[in-house]
Amino acid sequence: MDNQSNSVGNIFSKQTAYTVQGLLYSLAIIMASTLRLEDLGHRLLRELISAMRVVHGAFVLIGEEGKIYEVIHEGYTLTPEFDENEIKILSNQEKMLVFSELPEGELKDIMQGLDVSLVVYLRTEEENIGLLLLSKKLLGAPYKPYDMQMLKILAPVAAVAFQNARSFEEIRQFNTTLEQKVAQATNELKSVNEGVYKRNLELAKVSEDLSRANRKLKAFDKLKDEFLSVASHELRTPMTAIKGFISMIEEGDYGEVGDKLRTPLRDIEISTDRLIKLVNDMLNISRIEAGRLKFAISEFFINDLLSDIVSSLQPLAKEKRISLEISEFEKIRVQGDEDKVRQILDNLIGNALKFTDKGGVTLSKRSKDEEIEILVADTGIGIAQEDQGKLFKKFELIQPQDVGRPTGSGLGLYISREIARKMGGDVWLERSIKDKGSTFVFSLPLAKMDIAKKVKAEIEKEALAHPDQKTLV
Repeated sequence: MDNQSNSVGNIFSKQTAYTVQGLLYSLAIIMASTLRLEDLGHRLLRELISAMRVVHGAFVLIGEEGKIYEVIHEGYTLTPEFDENEIKILSNQEKMLVFSELPEGELKDIMQGLDVSLVVYLRTEEENIGLLLLSKKLLGAPYKPYDMQMLKILAPVAAVAFQNARSFEEIRQFNTTLEQKVAQATNELKSVNEGVYKRNLELAKVSEDLSRANRKLKAFDKLKDEFLSVASHELRTPMTAIKGFISMIEEGDYGEVGDKLRTPLRDIEISTDRLIKLVNDMLNISRIEAGRLKFAISEFFINDLLSDIVSSLQPLAKEKRISLEISEFEKIRVQGDEDKVRQILDNLIGNALKFTDKGGVTLSKRSKDEEIEILVADTGIGIAQEDQGKLFKKFELIQPQDVGRPTGSGLGLYISREIARKMGGDVWLERSIKDKGSTFVFSLPLAKMDIAKKVKAEIEKEALAHPDQKTLV
């Protein structure tokens, strides 16, 4: 038990330049939001070199027959040159190569000549994508076990990201070429009058090219789904394991935990939860855009759900010393997927609490035709007018003035609105005033039973107002 405790302690030591889950979270954001090949490579390298304190690094991407397809590098004084035969020898190995652990021989000589301390393989299930080459660390510091663990988690996900970026680049180039061909064909058709036969021949060629482009786009969409699947497996699984270890440490399974260690453990747990939420959000986006998001529609009382959510979030409100209240209103039955309604309300109320430091958050309702509107009003920092147009866009992060406040992944409101609309409702910002707060509205259809009661009540009211008229109730 002592050895295991020491091992966990070493992984999350304050002496590390980064946390594994924190760096993976940053890299996941880059891979989820960057499709251009060079931009992806440079941004990943800059993040890795900065966090791991490495002198220089390079992605060597391999194409057909093992030939070098692209080299993306950061930190080199001069542009590095790589021998294809040496890269092929390195690519044929099975496991990550660590210079300090290799016996004397060809592999060690190649790595020494390239000034490389680590060779990490980028592979998918079907293809060898390339290599990540990292030099020694600054001041000669050794690579640690947590470095290796982070790189093992990153490698397959980065491989799929590069595969997607390369496919995107090929499709983009193909579309450019296709546009040129279409323009050329159009000019030729205008200038040369060779009859309907030639015209039909050219159009058939263009149609064939368009069909080929469509097939490539479908293949790219499949690669995107594969990336999300790998990201889910390769990121969520180890993060769940890390979260489990943290819980065991906090509960004393590895010995007594001092007060000094509880704060960093809590920070690690929060970062892990954020990364898991990001992976879940990306999967939700994939399902929404592919039309594969499933709903279990039922009728339930919105009051009960609101009370349950408020009870679960009261500790956070008390911790911030602000109020969280529900304005009383009659029992109202709505129609929707209860779990997804909870997800939307959790997001809206959670955001309101996050950006409110004084006053509080109030929930109220507003009836309108055949739906109910839930208003989430806060007395927080508000949203600048120029930022309000970004609220419901993917990966659009709005940075408040106090830059220390976490802003999330920029996916929550986008997903909430898409889910609400698929249930027949909507989500929107009704008002926001700087330093005075914001009000978001979530609309949802009333249950059919409640709509019938409402119609009957209106008929009865009309009958009382005009007793001489015959009214069917």
